[in-house]
Amino acid sequence: MTSVAEQNTDKSFLLIDSTSDAPNVAGVTFKENEPAFLAGVAAGMSTKTNKLGIVGGQRIPPVIRYEVGFVAGVKTTNPAAEISIVYLDTFGDSAAGQKTAADQYSLGADIILPIAGLSGTGVYAAAAEKGDGYWVIGADTTQDHLAPGHELCVAQKGVDFAVYSGIKAVVDGTFAGGPQNLGLKEGGVSLQDPNHKLSAEATAIVAAFQQQIIDGTLVVPVDDDTLKAFTPPAIPNVSASPVATPGM
Repeated sequence: MTSVAEQNTDKSFLLIDSTSDAPNVAGVTFKENEPAFLAGVAAGMSTKTNKLGIVGGQRIPPVIRYEVGFVAGVKTTNPAAEISIVYLDTFGDSAAGQKTAADQYSLGADIILPIAGLSGTGVYAAAAEKGDGYWVIGADTTQDHLAPGHELCVAQKGVDFAVYSGIKAVVDGTFAGGPQNLGLKEGGVSLQDPNHKLSAEATAIVAAFQQQIIDGTLVVPVDDDTLKAFTPPAIPNVSASPVATPGM
């Protein structure tokens, strides 16, 4: 991207999930840890077995942010829950994702977060095969069509939002190169419950934690070191009546 941008200095470029030193490149990264934290909060409150799973592709920075954010959220609402974390070393093997998820479900997990691209689609297949009571948390976008009724919620990553914003900036003449890091406050990520599977209490607590993150009073871990140093915050005292959060 940098090489091409330097050869076309009269053009504007948008780079997703990375940054560039070229002045005509807007490099957009995301705070995946923030919606993942909210998903962990919801999972910790929703599990019936106190056993959860993560199926990862490769342990690259965006995936790490998903992982540690989710773990921090679970530890916040359900410190007794066990989390099985397995990396497949590939984003392109759905069969491996299905087998790994089936193993985790068989060992007692009832909710799994796949962070594995195409490999993660196998987790949906495993949930559908297991039947009622087995859940998947979507990463990046909803994939409920892969296993209708088995998606608990979605840690949404707004690549579409970033692309639209970049195009609009070009049209408006306000495009500027440089890094952008989009989180809840910027509207670039969210926790979504498109199928209304979360309880009213979980929804209310997710909304309260979301506001804390937006306000800056809660900082979610981004890597192994910040997760190790993380002290789970107190669970907000909220009404169990439904509270809307963006996308929910």
